[in-house]
Amino acid sequence: MRLCAGRLATACVLAGFPAAGSEGPRWLKIQSPNFELFTTAGERNGREVARHFEQVRAFFREAMGLGLKSGPPVRIVLFRSDKEFAPYAPNDFAMAFYLGAEDRDYIVMKSGSSEYFPVAVHEYIHLLVKHSGIAAPVWFNEGLAELYSNLKPLAGKIEVGDIIMPHFILLQQSKWIDLATLLAVQPDSPLYNEKTHAGLFYAESWALVHMLYLGADYRPKSTVLIEGIKSGASMADTFQKAYGKTVEQVQKDLAVYMRGTRFNASLFNAKLAKEVDAPEAGDSSPLEAGLVLAEILANTREKAAEARELYSRLGRENPKDWQAEQGLARLSLREGKRPEALTHYARAAELGSTNARMYLDYGRLLRAVDQRAEAVAALKRATEIDPDDREARLELGYAYVLADKHAEALAQFQLVKRVTEEQAFGFFHAMAYAYYRLDRKAEAKAAATTCRKYAKSTEEIERLDQLVDALNYAPHVPVMSEDRSRAGESDPPPPKLRRREALAVAEGTLKQIDCMGGKIRMRIGVGAEAMSFALLDPGSITTKDHAAMEFTCGPQRARRIRIEYEAKEGAMPGTVGVVRSIEFPE
Repeated sequence: MRLCAGRLATACVLAGFPAAGSEGPRWLKIQSPNFELFTTAGERNGREVARHFEQVRAFFREAMGLGLKSGPPVRIVLFRSDKEFAPYAPNDFAMAFYLGAEDRDYIVMKSGSSEYFPVAVHEYIHLLVKHSGIAAPVWFNEGLAELYSNLKPLAGKIEVGDIIMPHFILLQQSKWIDLATLLAVQPDSPLYNEKTHAGLFYAESWALVHMLYLGADYRPKSTVLIEGIKSGASMADTFQKAYGKTVEQVQKDLAVYMRGTRFNASLFNAKLAKEVDAPEAGDSSPLEAGLVLAEILANTREKAAEARELYSRLGRENPKDWQAEQGLARLSLREGKRPEALTHYARAAELGSTNARMYLDYGRLLRAVDQRAEAVAALKRATEIDPDDREARLELGYAYVLADKHAEALAQFQLVKRVTEEQAFGFFHAMAYAYYRLDRKAEAKAAATTCRKYAKSTEEIERLDQLVDALNYAPHVPVMSEDRSRAGESDPPPPKLRRREALAVAEGTLKQIDCMGGKIRMRIGVGAEAMSFALLDPGSITTKDHAAMEFTCGPQRARRIRIEYEAKEGAMPGTVGVVRSIEFPE
């Protein structure tokens, strides 16, 4: 039976977490090198769980031979009862679960009973695989997590390989999934997601990994298997290289392996350093424990209301602490409430936040709402707190570009030593544009050439083409300038255009000026769409009040514009008409 549901859920959460100074469960914090455990289940239970997870981590590194990315300690939250656990559980049947929050990862357990370890360890293995940098196929990820889920400490060693009887029995009673099909399963496959199929998929994946890692004929080649998976090679090629066998031959071996009556298990040394074996323990403050629980709620589906109430209460009880404001900002942003998120972020900054990720998120939001100076300030603070944060450096560079501080932008880009493939287009495009605006055309063209390698979508290709057109444009006179005064001469009268009767009107936001072989294309955002217009003879354009106009080629500072144009498709590629007059409304 669900202990907290419907309208009672928020009240139940808050009842389970008392106000500062009132009676309630005693929260302990147990700290080991790689874990930060919060528990109401008592010190002994907490120490045992922290030690078990340190052993799992050490075993994984030794057995897999993989490095793990550095980061903040994983948080384990260990309750002492179903009643305490229920308000935070993602569903009615969960015994333990994993969630990834903005700053760190969480493993949440119903209790410290050893019967819940396999579920929690299974989720933790997924986390370790992710942090090792392997893009593991689904069968390997799930099979490995199942294989290691029931490992046991045994006389100073770790035993791995115990048979999981529900899997074993299911395999004896069922028609197996064809191995080629199993190896090709993707995260959205029915074999992985539908209850009627998933049990067999998990069981067969466990059996395959059990044989590959512990079978006498397969275990010596496990490093070659991992190399193949890391390289992204097909499993058919990997099996051939590692074992000299086809997928069909491996499937036959697996059938024989699972018909056996004896199975290999392995013992690995599990000697832990003193600080790992004996983690520090002490009381957690109500604020610290409350923030942990609020973050779990905030990252659990359909629990935003409970999270908001707990954050708000923590803020009222701790008015000088910035962390509750940060939580409320993130929650508001997740719900699409940008003004509300900005208010909370600003308050967290005012209270002295020391979280680099908070300033990164705040700066991104400020940039998105075109508060350019404020975005620069927030992102600078992020890089001051964490000078090695590559993401913050990138965002600060982009913010400088928008603020027309291109030298400063390049200084940030040059501190970024490496970008991901997903970041590469934006990075090199921004770098090329910054060089272009500083009139360093050779460097701009080099950056644009590199950018071309990463332009995938039609929009990206078009954006890059516009920048390259601007780089290659060499006008003899300033673009669209009506300031033609010469020394000793009075200004000539502005050119007049004989009005035509049926000129169309477009009003919107000026986005882009493309300089294309002496001709000019103007792009305007009109509502949710963009429209392009040709300027075939800039000198013939009529302007409201004869205001002087100076434009540079490329992206433009956003400002309102109203044009009259002659509808004439095809005057230039992608245009809908020829501009006859321009006005910049106040």
